[in-house]
Amino acid sequence: MSKLMLAKVSRHLMYQEVSARIRHLIKEKSLWQQYLAPERDLAGLFGVSRETIRRSLALLEREGVVARRHGQGTLVLPRRQSRAARAEARVLVASFSQGGGGYVSTMLSGLTESAGQARWALSFANLAIPAVRQEFFAALRDHSVDGLLLLSVTDRPMVEETLGAWSGPAVLADHHFAELPLTGVIDDSEDGARQAVEHLLSLGHRRIGYVEVTKRERNPWRHAGYAGALRAAGTAPDDSLIVKSFGSFESGQAAGEELLGRADPPTAVFAFDDTRAWGVWRAAEARGLEVGRDLALVGFGDTAAQAGFPEELSSVRFSARDLGQLAVHKLAELMAGRGRPGELVKVPAELVVRKSSQNARQAAPAAKG
Repeated sequence: MSKLMLAKVSRHLMYQEVSARIRHLIKEKSLWQQYLAPERDLAGLFGVSRETIRRSLALLEREGVVARRHGQGTLVLPRRQSRAARAEARVLVASFSQGGGGYVSTMLSGLTESAGQARWALSFANLAIPAVRQEFFAALRDHSVDGLLLLSVTDRPMVEETLGAWSGPAVLADHHFAELPLTGVIDDSEDGARQAVEHLLSLGHRRIGYVEVTKRERNPWRHAGYAGALRAAGTAPDDSLIVKSFGSFESGQAAGEELLGRADPPTAVFAFDDTRAWGVWRAAEARGLEVGRDLALVGFGDTAAQAGFPEELSSVRFSARDLGQLAVHKLAELMAGRGRPGELVKVPAELVVRKSSQNARQAAPAAKG
């Protein structure tokens, strides 16, 4: 890169850096509704030219932080007005995918609908692309957005790096880190899994398998609900009845074959999601078992209609649309100076019982004598 180009880049970054420092000064000194020092004094304070100060103040004015008044100076707007004064708030939506089917697309639909009603201007970042990831962190450090929505980001180091670059309003949808000051909005996986297993227990089943994700930390709550319901019924969870699988029909089928091929197979299976559950169904059929009679099966997500499957699978239902809308609502609260960073908000879950489990009652073992 030429020296001329480096100089241009340096000047471009300088006014953004100075605007961030002025913003910090405003917060540190509580200068809301007060006039800033004259441009020449600010230039001396930050060791830059007056032209850099003018560009920095222009950026802050576009962001709604200050208002420059001819003959009077630069007025810092009230804290709430700094965002409300604009017709639109700028919100960055970041994830590790460009889209998604099933509940992800439904969650996005709810999110964008609520953001439109709030008159937010959304921009999207796919963090799986290195160049986009660099732009993402640059936008956070430059404070060129008003709020941040992270979608299904389960990579803790990435979230920690994000919080290191951004201390403003932020919400993580579809995951939560209890130790981090980041509001999380999730479905109530633990209660939903508990309902599913309690239903299977009520049918007399005690050997209940669980087809889960490859990395439990991506959703520890469903396992917690599964194990907790067993313990509450006096049945210790059996790790041999838990099989990890990827999020595909084929992986669910392989997990089902592994569970049902054991010497003492489970009589009921709870699957992390419907996709895996349908794979287990196919594995059962391949062994000559009738789901709903010989094997009780419950999934999670209630996505049969969306996936084109018949609605015969018992499943835990939650509203992914509500999850997206609630994430927008919580971010709006934080942007307005309300709310508490680090809060965990759950979308209710409800078990829907259908053919795959409703009549699959396990006979009580014969008494010995």
